[in-house]
Amino acid sequence: MAHLPYTVTRRPAELAVHRRTHLHVVRPAVAPRPTLEEELLARLDTWMAHHPTSASIVAGGSVVALMFLAAYAVVVSSI
Repeated sequence: MAHLPYTVTRRPAELAVHRRTHLHVVRPAVAPRPTLEEELLARLDTWMAHHPTSASIVAGGSVVALMFLAAYAVVVSSI
């Protein structure tokens, strides 16, 4: 599967406007400024594309941490 950056999937270049039976394509004059979240996710995307092995290690560590927190919650709730 091809890697698509977050900004490509989240920011459409054209907006379709339906008016009764006609379809008008509206192109924004100026692209809206990306939000902080979009900017950070775009940087993360770039980093993951350049460092796939490190990205896999970080993702695996996140999964292990999530499993630990779930197990900890079960143990604490049973006490």
